Amino acid sequence: MRSLTLALFAVAATGCATPCAQLRVSSAAYTAGETMQGSLLNQSSFYELQHGVFCLAYLERREGDAWVRAPEPERGCILPLLITAPSATVLFSYRLDATLPEGPYRLRFEVRRGRFRLFGLGVGGTGDKKLLASDPFTVRAAR
Repeated sequence: MRSLTLALFAVAATGCATPCAQLRVSSAAYTAGETMQGSLLNQSSFYELQHGVFCLAYLERREGDAWVRAPEPERGCILPLLITAPSATVLFSYRLDATLPEGPYRLRFEVRRGRFRLFGLGVGGTGDKKLLASDPFTVRAAR
């Protein structure tokens, strides 16, 4: 009962019943081939955020009313599990392929809710997943 009470308190305090995070990019426009900078913000005050490395992120391109996965070359990637502490921000870089066509894009990245943390103690982890999307940005053709 105590664990349930603590979990309900955490959800009420943070407003986060699923992984509560935000994926941001640093600019509204990039040139194909450029390295964009971004941040992953864990908006929960009590839950860790579990995620892989940012080579697992991918781009979607706006086509009409739909977002579709943009074709990109395969990226070499190791798969460690990273943990972002409650209320913490992680900075990352993501290199855009030089052959991307111009247009509106967004970055997608999956995270999981990790352990509940209170007074330095970690309790369980639900593993709830959430696929985040950055705000749209424009990609210009490389010169």
